[in-house]
Parts: sequence; structure tokens; C-alpha cells
Amino acid sequence: GLKQELKCPICLSVPKTEKIPVCKNGHITCSTCSQERCPVCSVFMKEFGGVQRYSIIAQNVSLFMKFDCVNKELGCNVRKKKNRILCHEKIACLFTRNLDCPGFCNAKLSPREYNAHVDKCLKDHRSFKNISLGHSVKFTMHNHE
Repeated sequence: GLKQELKCPICLSVPKTEKIPVCKNGHITCSTCSQERCPVCSVFMKEFGGVQRYSIIAQNVSLFMKFDCVNKELGCNVRKKKNRILCHEKIACLFTRNLDCPGFCNAKLSPREYNAHVDKCLKDHRSFKNISLGHSVKFTMHNHE
């Protein structure tokens, strides 16, 4: 079907990016897998001068398809249309590891694991970097003498 026609020939996924690279013969790839040459017919993916071609048809059709969250293997079962799944993955998914630990361990954390990690990190290191968060976080300090 249509979904099969829109799959990247390398990773076998339908591209979720806004722009979908295409060779002059109409073969698409996802942006992550895009190479110098088309994996199907070996022509150059970019025009003379290095300008990348994009498939407007593939972009428009993919807007109406539903995608699983990139964190499905971690337990997220959200499935939405392309523009909504990208927003979900970036700011709403409880499994996305996009929060920095305010401690010195440099861990990337999901909202789901944030509080437990910060509690442990605080106990282990007893100090935090000077931080500025885009959301409020409550820290409780206990004096251990």
C-alpha cells in the first residue's frame, strides 16, 4: 500500500521529518539515512551545486499517517499524526530523556525518572550546579551533621 511506498529503503520506516529527501528518480529516504547517492538507483541525491531535492508529495501524504512514539520500546504507547507525534516526543512524552540532571553526573532524564534520580544524586553528591530550569522543581535539603 501507500505506507510501503513511503518507507525509507534503508531503515524501513516512514520518514517523520518535515522534509523528505528524494533523488531525481523519485526514490525517498529519511533524513537520517540520506546519503550522497540514492540507495535504490545510485544517482546523486543532491542536484548540481549541492541543493537537496525534497518530495512534496511524500511530505503531504505522510501528514495524514499515524506514527508510533519514538519511545515505544521504552513503554510509550502513544500513536498520532506526524505533526502531533513530533510535538509529543519533544515535550510531552514521559519517556523522552531530555531533562538534564542538576547534579554533576550529566545524566539525561525523562520526566518519569527525574525525581527519583535527583533524590539519589543529591544524596550521593550533596551539591548541585547553578541551574535555571524552564519549569518549577522542588528540592528538599536536609542538614546531615
